[in-house]
Amino acid sequence: MKKTILIAMLISGLYLGLQAQVTIGSNDQPNSNAVLDLISNGNKGLLLPRVALTATNNPAPLTQHVAGMTVYNTATTSVGNGYDVSRGFYL
Repeated sequence: MKKTILIAMLISGLYLGLQAQVTIGSNDQPNSNAVLDLISNGNKGLLLPRVALTATNNPAPLTQHVAGMTVYNTATTSVGNGYDVSRGFYL
């Protein structure tokens, strides 16, 4: 049964043309240079993940530093060792 469903999904995907790019907020085709294309008609924004960082040399509450990861930090720390964080976007 599982094989039948998998084969049907594969055939459907090939028939419809698989596309790795996505547009959210519209039925338009995504920009060819974007993996994710958000369209809000000018009245909405993108809300990034909000976390409480403790220091710039510590990934917590994330499990590791990841190149390109963007979060909004909600905490302010004054560690005094040059690794302080304040509210705002961190990459």
